[in-house]
Amino acid sequence: MKILYYSAHPNLPLSSRSGPGTHMREIISAWKEDGHEVQVLIMGGNDIAPPTINTTPRKSLKSRIKPIIPKVIWETLKDASLRKFDLHCEQELRKACEQFQPEVIYERAYFNMLSGVRVAEELKIFHALEMNAPYPEEKAAMEGKGLFHYKSVQAEWEQCEKTQLLVVVSSALKKYFIERTGVAANKVLITPNAVNLDYLPKTSKAAEIREAFSWSKQDVVFGFVGSIFPYHGVDKLIEAFALLESENKRLLIVGGGALLDTYKARVATLKLNHRVAFTGAVPHQEVYHYIDAMDITVMADSNWYGSPVKIFEYGAMKKALIAPNTIPVLDVMVDGVDGTLCSNETPKILSAMTQMHENEALRNDLAHSWHEKVLKSHTWREVSRSILHEITKHLTV
Repeated sequence: MKILYYSAHPNLPLSSRSGPGTHMREIISAWKEDGHEVQVLIMGGNDIAPPTINTTPRKSLKSRIKPIIPKVIWETLKDASLRKFDLHCEQELRKACEQFQPEVIYERAYFNMLSGVRVAEELKIFHALEMNAPYPEEKAAMEGKGLFHYKSVQAEWEQCEKTQLLVVVSSALKKYFIERTGVAANKVLITPNAVNLDYLPKTSKAAEIREAFSWSKQDVVFGFVGSIFPYHGVDKLIEAFALLESENKRLLIVGGGALLDTYKARVATLKLNHRVAFTGAVPHQEVYHYIDAMDITVMADSNWYGSPVKIFEYGAMKKALIAPNTIPVLDVMVDGVDGTLCSNETPKILSAMTQMHENEALRNDLAHSWHEKVLKSHTWREVSRSILHEITKHLTV
């Protein structure tokens, strides 16, 4: 099959080491490995390898004027700029389609961007749209609303109305789009995130990592890997860990982010520096080695719609897991079978951590069950094939 993989996001390059960048690369790679002809048009940058030139960023004009402009005006200007950029995207996509003649345009959707559905409709090409968030709602919550917020809601409706297949990562998102836009249920495919088993380490560095922190084999290490942002609940994990009654408890927090210094200060205040280690950002190829050094992995919180990639990475490494009982997690995990799922309140997290800490047999059983499920059903190869299987079904109707 000839597939044009398209992303209109102006600031998301294919080389990005973020979750979205990984998602794009893994799907594209899996399709190519299965023998499909794939061309990419990533408006944020088609290069797979990140630039090697290291430059010192200068303070831009935008960063200087942003603080003096009212927020609503700033967001309105950003939205207008994005719509203008989408017109350029439309020209580039039309040109790419005319040259490549794809059977399918597979688009990773973005806020306010209509070029994909409009070009596909114009050229009568099958269009599949991957919507990984409720973009107008997410943007309003994280950055604020512009004066024409209603237009972004209309754009979301048009995206869902015009695409032939809507691909989402959770049943929560499926329900949201059905209720919000009226899209038919049989037009929505749920494909949770996944993991690439080829990245798993062939040798273990767990003992070496523990030794670097002066931790022994007898220590029980709780761990988190990811961006240090509010929605991951690292603050709640730290508070619950502080209340855990154990002399051999340890906590390993792997990742960088806006709140890293704040959480380090909190750990110091709690006098837990000898029990808690922060690594900061680490190279992606090293992440699995740090997971390997953990006994119990914890994701204390997540948003209502997203499929957390980390739970699949923890499962691939056969680690016991405490995760939030959000709908996306419940889509793939069974509480008490694949892990311990709980609400994002500190007492509930503490209770789950206490149970896991005290019952090694339980955590081994849960780790084994989730590991087997990840290997069978939650690899990027399985995700890519399920998407193309659904596209083929729609093409033959």
